[in-house]
Amino acid sequence: MKSLVYLLLLFCLVSTVVSAAPNKVLVHDIRIANLIISEQSLHCTKEILVLVDVENKGTYTEDVYVELVNKPLNVHAFSPSLQVRPRSREQILFPLYLKEEPQGKYTFDAYLYSGKEIRQAFDSFTFSGCKTVQLTSYIQTQPPVKIPLQSSPAVQENDVDLLLVSTLLIVALLLLTASAALVRSF
Repeated sequence: MKSLVYLLLLFCLVSTVVSAAPNKVLVHDIRIANLIISEQSLHCTKEILVLVDVENKGTYTEDVYVELVNKPLNVHAFSPSLQVRPRSREQILFPLYLKEEPQGKYTFDAYLYSGKEIRQAFDSFTFSGCKTVQLTSYIQTQPPVKIPLQSSPAVQENDVDLLLVSTLLIVALLLLTASAALVRSF
């Protein structure tokens, strides 16, 4: 009878540990979701407002910054560092002041720098200029292109699961109690 009680106690302890094991996967997944230039910026202006939408689908808070490049328009701008929380979006606004009013099709390259990788996105826009009244094309979105970059293993990340730690503490207390009961029974 005593062995049946101890066997049930052991089964409860093992099932508690197995059910408390962490099953979530920790990932770094941050990207440029959109590169937006307002329709007003595409008409007759030397000032362009570019909105870069950064999305974090990962499980870590990421420190990022964005570089925006267009050689024909002489654009090379950097954003300040920005923190993007897990499963959230942040937007960065780039006001660009040009020497001449753009007219024609231009491609903007956006580079997203994080501690783990560099992601690149391209978007083409057609500027009407003052000579054309009508917008000649609409903003096209393309999926970001991932550029692999070697990364070092994360050592400063906090990967401790409090549920697992507290469950292991309870299991240790139960084992201590069971061993004390075994000693008294002999």
